[in-house]
Amino acid sequence: MRAVAVFAVILFLATGAGAVSAPPVAAVSPAAIAIALGQIEDGALWPGFAPKKTPLAIWDGKDTHLFRHPSPPKGCKRENKKDALSTAHCKGRLDGVVANSSAVVGGVATATLVLDLGASHTAAEWAAIAAHEAFHVFQRERHPNWIGNEAELFVYPFDDQDLLSLRRLETAMLARSLTAVGDERKAWAATFLETRAKRYLRLSEGAVGYERGTELNEGLARYVQGKASGEKATIESDDYPADAVRLRAYDTGWVMASLLDEIAPDWQARLEAGESKSLDQLLADALVALKVVANEPRTSERVAANYGALRDIELYRGQLARLREDFDHKLGFEVVIDASGQALDPHGFDPLNVVRLSPKEVLHRRFVKLGNDRGEIEVQNLEALTLAAGDHPLFAGIAALTIRGLKLEPKIREKDGGVSIEAPGISGFFRGARFERSGSRTVVTLAAKMAASE
Repeated sequence: MRAVAVFAVILFLATGAGAVSAPPVAAVSPAAIAIALGQIEDGALWPGFAPKKTPLAIWDGKDTHLFRHPSPPKGCKRENKKDALSTAHCKGRLDGVVANSSAVVGGVATATLVLDLGASHTAAEWAAIAAHEAFHVFQRERHPNWIGNEAELFVYPFDDQDLLSLRRLETAMLARSLTAVGDERKAWAATFLETRAKRYLRLSEGAVGYERGTELNEGLARYVQGKASGEKATIESDDYPADAVRLRAYDTGWVMASLLDEIAPDWQARLEAGESKSLDQLLADALVALKVVANEPRTSERVAANYGALRDIELYRGQLARLREDFDHKLGFEVVIDASGQALDPHGFDPLNVVRLSPKEVLHRRFVKLGNDRGEIEVQNLEALTLAAGDHPLFAGIAALTIRGLKLEPKIREKDGGVSIEAPGISGFFRGARFERSGSRTVVTLAAKMAASE
């Protein structure tokens, strides 16, 4: 399986607070956001974390603005070198600045923001999001193991009724701990952990590791963002959609971190000192030390969790059917990349905007980049369907990529011994490829795998 080989490539995109599509030029100035971020004191959000010292890239819908960046890419112009912002202006969108996330920009790990007018955030709110993304840069340097393997999400048992029923009950118990006070808060937290333990006995080791790793990664980044903005931790007591495992981990991690602040105030220092435990394990240690006895969920809560699981599975399966039907009936031009001769590897994707439609098909709803030693293709702000070449929906190679619903005919032509593919939202080139048009459909067939002597 190629999951290990490509995981590092998708790591930065997978650590974002959320990806957004191309916005109009934002009303809040990038400089105002950088100034607000600079007002957060070193160590105020997490021991040793200094958000204002992390390079920041902001795309405002037109250009990219770099702040506190030591080596802006070629073509970027320094606006000032001596002040605290150390601003550089780059025309257009720099590669890697595709989401509220983190990326390597100019050879340096950098927090990235894509401003969205629809969000109506103030500069201080954007600065809190920037702190979230800067914390990911800090995590990658200090705690590279605080991450969930995104490959697990493509084989996660979303529609297992018993697992989902336990998950719903678990979430309800965590929500009760958040609203309770004193000893009752601790007791409901213990009930949450007991319920989770039952679920984890039925879940694969890889899936358990994914949840715990994502809670450390995204949950703690969300916790840091909440501290920066003054938000209190929240969680949906009625749980989340069946396949929203990643989204749920943002909130479960945030809530557990907030409970640890109250129950075990030294937990951050322990993690920074090298203790290798998940948030639920740290919380369990604290509650055992306090000899907390768990409460018993009500019968009505168990029944609600079971019926909720049945409902969510029905909704999940219906959603998959609708998404597939919508994709199949998209009007406009279509591009197919036939990689059956040499599979493509995932070079990047947006984990918040992918849907596993079948054991071999994944719908990428916002961004995907695929490539092999013959070339690469990137699709952004369009829907694209990948067909697996092996036994994993994504990480055993891609045999075909289909893009539908293009309003304009794509520019596909022979160039430099290969085929180039250009259209709004699509950019690609493959050496040794050929293409064939039939009406509104164009198939680009990639050359078979190179021989060792080539």
